[in-house]
Amino acid sequence: MVISMKELDEPFKKDKKGLWYIDSRDITIKEKVFPQCNRGYGMYQEKRQFFEIDGINDLIIKDSTMYPVLFNRTRNLALLKELVKRQGELPEVDFPVAYYKSFGILKGIVVPYYRNAPSLSSLTCYCSCEQLLDHYHHDDDVIDNFVSMLLDVLNLLIIMYNKGVYYTDAHSGNFVIDKNTIKVIDFEPEYVFFSDIYGKHLKYMLRKYESLVNAVGPRCGFVKIGFKAGEDFYTTEKKVMELRKKLER
Repeated sequence: MVISMKELDEPFKKDKKGLWYIDSRDITIKEKVFPQCNRGYGMYQEKRQFFEIDGINDLIIKDSTMYPVLFNRTRNLALLKELVKRQGELPEVDFPVAYYKSFGILKGIVVPYYRNAPSLSSLTCYCSCEQLLDHYHHDDDVIDNFVSMLLDVLNLLIIMYNKGVYYTDAHSGNFVIDKNTIKVIDFEPEYVFFSDIYGKHLKYMLRKYESLVNAVGPRCGFVKIGFKAGEDFYTTEKKVMELRKKLER
């Protein structure tokens, strides 16, 4: 669902820097509460607010007024500008498309909305690996299907990394299954980078992915995964494929 900048029209407008925005005076919004297995992520464990836009089904507003408040507007606008610039090179990923302002102040970021698409976090809270087939079905064998899902998540990280987008927030709540396809969501300024001179962001990406695998595996009924990421994406991918022979239930 890559949304072309040319597809945005009323009530969206363009600012002086060429970024699309939507104004509270032109729309009606209502809060949308998403079910969560865990209460948020990060140091402050705050639950992010989202708002549906009346008359628009495939976009939603993500509140951006939460902690940290300092430089929120500047940081979010800078991130939006960089992601919009790279969207054409990354058709597999749907980046934020605009910002939302009220009384002239940035209050949120407009992001793609995958309606009725469960996150890996919420899905694996109540689905066995057999039930996972009802949402993600790329192989009839439940183990191969589970491994395929993990590889799809890893592939999204690789695709972004190869285009200079270092996404370091790869936990199970930030990936959803939309129409049998894995999608990455939730791009925050403190977790998205565009340079990695010393390789620290790559290491963190792999460490977060390792934690994701070890979190969703037991929820789906696989015991003692003990997954360890490799030093790079290539060796990590090989280790994921080796899980086909190691997974126990």
